[in-house]
Amino acid sequence: MIETKVNNSQLVLGEIQDERNRQIEKWGIQNHKSVEDFTTDVVRLCEEYEIPTENRAKFMCEKSFSDENPTWTHIAIEELSEVVCAKNDYDRRQELIQLAAVCLSWIECIDRNNQ
Repeated sequence: MIETKVNNSQLVLGEIQDERNRQIEKWGIQNHKSVEDFTTDVVRLCEEYEIPTENRAKFMCEKSFSDENPTWTHIAIEELSEVVCAKNDYDRRQELIQLAAVCLSWIECIDRNNQ
């Protein structure tokens, strides 16, 4: 059973790599700065991006689980909010890994439900 999950993940990761290759072909290697690099006012950043703050996103996600009505969107927004609110590149990278893992899991769920 675990092998099937890994194989499915590998297929999805292959699709993601194909998309990255298309992006590189179209735009080249990108080295954008993050607004997060210039400010520590995470409340303002969340307002600018129109996403909840990290604490609000965590509350909303936890509430969705306690109400027995969680969604992938709750989880992904919480992870994205944590990326925006991260204090440094090390933490931001860790949060991006978590966000990517959530997105991979969401894709796998879609694939399972459409088999």
